[in-house]
Amino acid sequence: MDEDRIRILDENAGGEQPPLDSQSSAILQALSDRDPALASLYMEGRRLVSATGGPANVFLLAHVGRELSRAVLPVDLPLEPGRSTEHSADRHRDRIASFLGLPRENPTVGSWFRLHGEFQRAAHYREQAPSFNHIQNCFQQLDDLLFGLLAPYFDTHEELQALIDEAHPTERHVTSLERLLVRPQQRRHFFSHLRNPEWLEPLLARGHFSSPPEVHGEDETWRHREWPQGRFLVNLAGESPREVAAVILSLPDSLQNPIVWLTVLEASEAMPVRDASDLVPRICRALGGTFSGYFAFRAATLAHRLAKAGLASSFDLAYRLLSLQPEEAGSDSGTADWPLMRLREHEGREFFVETMPALVKIDRLRATRLQVGLLARVAPHDEGSQHWCENLDAWPSEHRLASYLAVSLAKAAVGDVPEPVDFLRV
Repeated sequence: MDEDRIRILDENAGGEQPPLDSQSSAILQALSDRDPALASLYMEGRRLVSATGGPANVFLLAHVGRELSRAVLPVDLPLEPGRSTEHSADRHRDRIASFLGLPRENPTVGSWFRLHGEFQRAAHYREQAPSFNHIQNCFQQLDDLLFGLLAPYFDTHEELQALIDEAHPTERHVTSLERLLVRPQQRRHFFSHLRNPEWLEPLLARGHFSSPPEVHGEDETWRHREWPQGRFLVNLAGESPREVAAVILSLPDSLQNPIVWLTVLEASEAMPVRDASDLVPRICRALGGTFSGYFAFRAATLAHRLAKAGLASSFDLAYRLLSLQPEEAGSDSGTADWPLMRLREHEGREFFVETMPALVKIDRLRATRLQVGLLARVAPHDEGSQHWCENLDAWPSEHRLASYLAVSLAKAAVGDVPEPVDFLRV
């Protein structure tokens, strides 16, 4: 920051200003670019932090912290203590989470929500005021969050890289990390480059995997939000498959975000096949959700891999992927009885051509029953005449699901599975 600007801020703040470290200087520069009044307010906060803990300084420092918090988080946080009901407090927490692009249970969201509450309660006189040391510590924690939110990206990048390279992380390192994970760019960089399995336990202990983002935000709109922490699980899945599987199996049953499940399935591809098989019950439950069509193709890839390995768990995925549900009334088809499959049409055809033969080799009778039940629902709805499948000896050239199902069933019954036709490999 240029000397003239610092001089002006010093004059506005009043009193001798303490020396600023690199973190405080970066925050001051960012606030000054936004509004010189905010920078002056921050300088006053730094002066109060370094001052003696007189009784009045408790209220003054809390007031500065509250105003800075409200200024950098434009989410209508409360001004006065005692006016927030439990419902409004939840709403404020949700708004902080929405602004930061994080789940409401994320540690960073919790820290900011807690700090704002501490400042709000101590900003006005009351007989049993908190100690100056407590508010001083809260302001320093706010300082850390401000650095993560406001400092230029490359000012935080060096510290992130040092933490990525840390061989033996502890709780202290996680505390340092959390102040740097306020912005999505920082989260993406850290978790996508992290490959040290020793980070998993301390991150788990601080709740970094316990609340993956859902598909809806604070305003109840649908958003498929990313899950940066999942990139670390993908990186770790080959080396520590059981530990990664334990994290995945602990995900909430209500979770529907397809981005999270795409990440889970990508992690399963990096695991040994038997460890990936342990995830099948959890993935099957996820396939029952509203947005399963976005990641069903990846689950089909897992089913193919399990079937090729001769594992019976591939049938559980097959039943879920091929299960049919009535289309909702009022749809374009004009009927509420039209059966829908989670796989898209070309994905379904590929499943019958590539994966069903492997299922037949595992258990011919079970595979036949699966296909008979499916054909009984599909065939009555197939468009056209009664000649919807004229040849059971080869894969049809037309893109008709019922035809592929009939040929697959016939070949399963006689034990002769033809080679896939070329156009399915395009």
